[in-house]
Amino acid sequence: AGLEMIEEDQTTLCFLVSKHHYHACKRHWPKLLQQLCTTSSQLQQRLAGAQTLWPQPLAIYRVPFGYLHTPAAPEPGLFRLGDQAAVIASLAGDGIAIALHSAQLAARIYAAGGDPSDYRLQALQSFRSPVRTAQLLTWLFSGARGRRLSFALSRLWPALVDSAIVHTRLKNA
Repeated sequence: AGLEMIEEDQTTLCFLVSKHHYHACKRHWPKLLQQLCTTSSQLQQRLAGAQTLWPQPLAIYRVPFGYLHTPAAPEPGLFRLGDQAAVIASLAGDGIAIALHSAQLAARIYAAGGDPSDYRLQALQSFRSPVRTAQLLTWLFSGARGRRLSFALSRLWPALVDSAIVHTRLKNA
């Protein structure tokens, strides 16, 4: 979960939750928030006395993490940017980099008189490896066994953590 001050005395809370946990809380926002707070005493302390601004969270449902745009047919004149080109898992922290890189790449190719198909090929080459690596890490960390294995390996081989992070980053971005 991420907790961030945004303005005045307002804070935004952002987190991902599995469908299983959401249903276990009877799809009830206060119960879900209460359950989340039981996982972190620091979060519980920071949210003590907080009041919600809206009756329910502002949410994005079923984010297509791992998505890479690979058109089956040509799309004349269309340069897909940001999440329209690729959606990297949140844990990578590189979504903004993908958005900026895709915009810069599209602008450079367009200004040079290039074709959207040139852009799509280069974008796919840039995004494929980081997006797939982030998906693999998300899958690994999503289960208790994978998390235990990951922590055990990182204790034995600390460079593994750096390597995993590097492989979720865009090259030359």
